[in-house]
Amino acid sequence: DADSNTWTSNTCDTTSGGASCLLVCNPSPSKNKWVVWNTTNEGVASIDENGYMFLRESLFESQGSLKPPDNSFIIEDKTGTPVAYINGSGSLFLTGTAHELATMSPSGSNFEIWNSAGPVAYFTSTGDLYLKKILTQNYASP
Repeated sequence: DADSNTWTSNTCDTTSGGASCLLVCNPSPSKNKWVVWNTTNEGVASIDENGYMFLRESLFESQGSLKPPDNSFIIEDKTGTPVAYINGSGSLFLTGTAHELATMSPSGSNFEIWNSAGPVAYFTSTGDLYLKKILTQNYASP
């Protein structure tokens, strides 16, 4: 089905209070996705049709004012002030925070990513990111 995934890792850990097993699920992006490419034509970030986001590098939240470097994908508010950007290495910088497993109810001025059923992710004009699923950092091939 459209929401099925390929799980790539799991780990088991022991704690001082006894043994516990933690399943760490890292989905792979589906073929249908929105991709940010760098100047050497490498995908550095993507959001797939299910609402999973993949970054080649890291997420940086609550950044205050942003100064995106050249060749970044930039999201601005209506005054032209950057509120989010993805740089050429695949890091995402937000003035707000990322919300995973979020209810998709965009309103106002947003940058929205949709599949045929509706929104799967959106950036707000205040720099928050809402994802229908989860964000994976340090993913080799977003």
